[in-house]
Amino acid sequence: MKKASLKTEESITSVDEFLKIIAASHAPARRNDGLPSRVFRGQPIDKPLLPKFAREAKKHQLVDAPDVEKRLLDDFSRMALPYLGSTRPRNRIEWLAVAQHHGLATRLLDWTGNPLFALWFAVSKEPEGDSGAFWILEVSDEHLLPLNSKKNVFNLDWTYLFRPPHVTQRIVVQDGWFTLHRYLEQKNKFIALENQKRFKWNLRKFIIPATAFGSLRRQLEHLGLSDHVLFPDLSTLCDQLQARVFPAAQ
Repeated sequence: MKKASLKTEESITSVDEFLKIIAASHAPARRNDGLPSRVFRGQPIDKPLLPKFAREAKKHQLVDAPDVEKRLLDDFSRMALPYLGSTRPRNRIEWLAVAQHHGLATRLLDWTGNPLFALWFAVSKEPEGDSGAFWILEVSDEHLLPLNSKKNVFNLDWTYLFRPPHVTQRIVVQDGWFTLHRYLEQKNKFIALENQKRFKWNLRKFIIPATAFGSLRRQLEHLGLSDHVLFPDLSTLCDQLQARVFPAAQ
């Protein structure tokens, strides 16, 4: 018998509501192997669960997307070395994580093991549409990329969930996870995570009305959430200090 989908269209308008949603699950926070039983994603706009490279490839109608993506990562890997200090990614998966961290379009989609962080990522800036979205993914064994995997990231058999090595401080601070997305050669496209059989029944979505962004942001700030906490660098610190003098409209 087909398992019922967990996907819903409930709304989040306050942190109290949000905490009740998180607490409603009877699943333990962590699995027996120590990994989280759930990971979370917040989006300032309600859009499909596709990584940036997938969206750009569709927008620009690329017919050789994996080749373009491989050249992009190869160029980044070659030209980024002078900026990385002692950090040296050991393989393509680690290079993808570093490139994603610095804003390059990749086939990685960001998740976090902390639900409050995910909610902050959704509402920390002004809304980009009528609503944002908050996603919960219940982790199953078949989702996880095997340890020390030698898989070709540009020719995957499935989409996988993995936690990268701690190649950047930000990944550590944010309890960062990624889904590594498969490209379907026969269809010349990536498939949104919510439409993939191995993931769709483990996903649940909540809508965040644009009108609730300001109040949610203030409530999270009272709990100690801020960009400076989650993006610990001097640029973020300057933005935060400046916002105290020149606050954005709430």
